[in-house]
Order: sequence, then C-alpha cells, then structure tokens
Amino acid sequence: MTMYSFLGEPALTRNEANQIVEKHAPKRDPMEFLFLHAEDAEKTLRAEIMSFSMFSPSRVFWVGTMEKASATLLEFLLSYVKEEGHDSPHVLILTGEKLPKTGPVRKLKAALKKYAKLKEFPTAKVNAGNYLDALCSTHRLKLSGRARNVLLQKVGKDLLSLENEVEKLSCFAQDKAITDRDVEELSATIAEASIWDLTDALVAKDAGKAMGTLYQMLEEGRAPHQLLSTICWQIRQLVELQESVQEKKSLPNSWRRIPERKRQKVIRILKRNPLEPEEIFSQLQRSNRLFNSSKAGDRRNLELLVLSLCAQ
Repeated sequence: MTMYSFLGEPALTRNEANQIVEKHAPKRDPMEFLFLHAEDAEKTLRAEIMSFSMFSPSRVFWVGTMEKASATLLEFLLSYVKEEGHDSPHVLILTGEKLPKTGPVRKLKAALKKYAKLKEFPTAKVNAGNYLDALCSTHRLKLSGRARNVLLQKVGKDLLSLENEVEKLSCFAQDKAITDRDVEELSATIAEASIWDLTDALVAKDAGKAMGTLYQMLEEGRAPHQLLSTICWQIRQLVELQESVQEKKSLPNSWRRIPERKRQKVIRILKRNPLEPEEIFSQLQRSNRLFNSSKAGDRRNLELLVLSLCAQ
C-alpha cells in the first residue's frame, strides 16, 4: 500500500497531491485515476479500492475535502490503513483543510502517522510572500515592491486567491512591470466587499454598512474565523497608526506600504472617531473566547462582535 495524507492550506495540499498523481497516473486516465469528494467516497471508495481490474491492476485514488468526511468513511479508512490496505497495489491520497471532529479521528491520525505519510500545512505557518515570488517566477510576472506589498495585504494567506490574482495580473501585464495602482485597480480578492470597507465602517461606527459588508463577505465564502482573525489584525494596525498620529511619531513600518490615498482616508476617520484600545481589545478577546466555546455558532458570534464594535 502507498498512502498519503495532506492536511491544511488548500493550495499546498493540492500541490502535494498533484505531484503524487503526476508520478503514478500522469495522464489521469479514468482506468488509472479516480478523484472523489469525501461526501461521495463513503458510498464508492470501498467498492472501488477493494476491487481488481485486469486493465489497470494499480490505480490512484484521491479523496478530497476530508474535513467533510463521515464517521463511516473514517471507520473504513482506519481499517484500510491498519489492515486491508497493506497488500493493496493502489495509491490512496487524502486531502483536506483538516480531519472532521466526529468519528475515530485520533485513531486514524495515529494510523496515518504510523503506516502512511501524513504532512500538515498549518495556515498560521504559510509564507505567502515566498509563494507569491514562486508564482511570479512561473508566470514571468514583474511586480514593483509596492505592488507586491499591496497584493499580499489584499490577499493575506489565501494562496488560492493569490494564484487567481497573479493569473489576472499576468494577463494584464504584457511584459510590463505591475505597479501598486495596477494591483488596486485589477485585484478584487474579496470581490466587491473588501476587509478595509468593513474596518472603515467599524471605525466610523456605521453599523448598517458594517453588517452589509460582513454579510456580503460571508456569502462570498469567507470563513467566520478567518474574518475574525483579519479584523483583529487590522484593528491592531489601526491602533498602532492612531498612536503614531496622536504622539506625532513616524509612521509604523506596516503603514508605509499602504497607498497614500488609503492611509490619509484612514487617518481622517481615526481623527473623527478615535479608537478606545482597552475597550476594543477586551471585546476582541471576548469574541475569541466565544468562537472557541459558544454554541451560538461562529456566524452569530461574528455578527455580535461587529455590532458591539459599532456601538462602542
């Protein structure tokens, strides 16, 4: 048996899996290769992987979205890894952001570590800058230093979005260097609703705009915990900027990379509506605890945070 499991950042887990597929089934012939979402694999994987075909005795099975796997599928995978799969000629690849919370998760993870190759890519350890440099090299795309910084700020650690943005910029480039203005005009990582629109609304205490922007981002697929993390990060950036303005100190290094128009707009908002750091950080800490313990659901806790920040 040859078995691999890649968990964590979607772009990196996909890249690892693709390398295995390219090695064992480069043409992705249906007789040799089968991709299944975890939701579908419960019904079909057992029959497919335990069967034998004279046309293709060795096959590659890739099961994606493992975070949605059922307890039944996990039970089968545990049995396969520990027993049935030892004599199998097939290659099995499991990918997902994480393993689900139900079923024999701990036992399966232990078995994967012992009998297979388990590799994890935590989002917290993702180096988006290095990934961007590699993408630019592949696409022969030239970014100015300011353009690179703006793009990374827009995308954060979402590598799949970073890939999309680089492809768009490379189509526009036509052998010319991309500027920060080009990035601002062409890049729409969070579609029409940017996280800056949300934080601007929070600082201005515009609850209607803040909630409308929040709902739009949620509908576009942004995970509540990711939005919470981004809001926390930007609030800290805003407090840092506010302190430098109030104390007439030089701009923080992180703000020197922000386009001048954006920076001046934020400074004007902060002067009209100064932040109260102690109150805000207390609210952020409370929301973080609720995300980890409350049964109300992440979306409801995020809505509560946005309304609370607007009410302060």
